Amino acid sequence: MMQKKAVSFFVKVAMFAALSIVLYFISFPLPFFVPFLKVQFSNLPAYIAGFALHPVGGLLVVVIRFLIKIPMSDTGVVGELADLAIGVVAVGVSSMIYQKYKTKKGAIVALIVGTICWIVTAMLMNAFVLAPLYDLPTNDQSFMNTYLFANVLPFNAILSVLVAIITFLVYKRISNLLQKF
Repeated sequence: MMQKKAVSFFVKVAMFAALSIVLYFISFPLPFFVPFLKVQFSNLPAYIAGFALHPVGGLLVVVIRFLIKIPMSDTGVVGELADLAIGVVAVGVSSMIYQKYKTKKGAIVALIVGTICWIVTAMLMNAFVLAPLYDLPTNDQSFMNTYLFANVLPFNAILSVLVAIITFLVYKRISNLLQKF
């Protein structure tokens, strides 16, 4: 019985990871933001896996997506590292909260905290990892303020809120479907 549960868990993780990878490649920029910031909903399956299976399931989806994306990277793996950090923190924290409080209110709190974690992680990664690695003028305060507060912050706020709302709207239906298998 234990082996059957483990197989079921890993099959579901693989399905969510595959969906996450497909969603990663469906991306588009938003007007008014720097063009390399692209909307893609690849964290959505990770959130759902983290909520439905276990936080470990969500984290596995994030890590598998990262490992598959590396050979196809057009950012020198820098963008993928940021995406990994954002996914691990946001999905990990929100899934752990939801694991403890499996109610509608718990889901809302988990997604709000996950959204805040996403935004903070994106800001930190851009300020201290991405900008230096891309040799952006990190000593120029006006550039960093414009880059971080006019681009990174609002872009990630929009994206993380959209992912949280979609997760909230579809999670229960998908969870009910998963319980049948």
